[in-house]
Amino acid sequence: MNKILKYGLYSVMAVMSLVSVSCTDEYKYDPADPANADNAKAAIEAAKTNFVIEGEDAATFTFNVTRPNGEGAATVALECNNSKISVPATVDFAAGETSKEVTATADVAVGETLDCVIKIADKDADIYSEANGHYMLNFSVSRDYPWNTVGTCTVADLTLSQGKLQNDGILLQQYSKDSSKYRLYKPFYYLFGPDNGVTDCKNFVFYLNEDMTPKSVVPYTDEFNLLDQYGFAYYGAGNSFASYCYFQYEEGAYYVGALLTQGGSPYATYSFAFFINE
Repeated sequence: MNKILKYGLYSVMAVMSLVSVSCTDEYKYDPADPANADNAKAAIEAAKTNFVIEGEDAATFTFNVTRPNGEGAATVALECNNSKISVPATVDFAAGETSKEVTATADVAVGETLDCVIKIADKDADIYSEANGHYMLNFSVSRDYPWNTVGTCTVADLTLSQGKLQNDGILLQQYSKDSSKYRLYKPFYYLFGPDNGVTDCKNFVFYLNEDMTPKSVVPYTDEFNLLDQYGFAYYGAGNSFASYCYFQYEEGAYYVGALLTQGGSPYATYSFAFFINE
């Protein structure tokens, strides 16, 4: 009898163990609902977050406020943690609109840099957004010392056109904080122009000694989409391609050697020349 009870007890325990495993395997936990998911609305995006204002130019910059769908009209509140940077208190969306460009204004003095965080108010924020700005972004705005136009230069392309392509109206500007620092104002844009695919380009910045002989060039890279999306690169000391770059002066003309890039990589040597008209 005891033996029968013993085996019976083992059988019951085995069955209970199987039931327990079966229940554990089949049970599924329901995930908790995201907090404030019903109120998630807007995010903030910007292609650029660092801005340098030149001279007396208006200290404004833009960013976009977006929402996931355009169902109905909506109003989104904005906040900024720096009182010297002004943003609209609200952004209004009409029905069907999913993105609005917003302009901010900075009260920034010459030589000053302002940092801030601009965010969507919590009640309107899409905190689960995967957009580049999520629901807040850090911005930096500075006002540079002004550049003064001191004359014009004639700039000639020596590589792609063998000197045939020239422009005699490129502005020569001097930096007000450092009298040895000069720049050609967007030389490749005005030299090659939009007809050759150049939509914009950087300024070419360089230093001259007191006797106006060459001193150095500020390292420079720029994809200016010339012909076959070439870029221009002047590499400084320490770069493996620096030996291809030079800044020389001869008989009134400045000669610059650099490299063309393609897809961000050095592609071919390039040179241009300029002389000061006045």
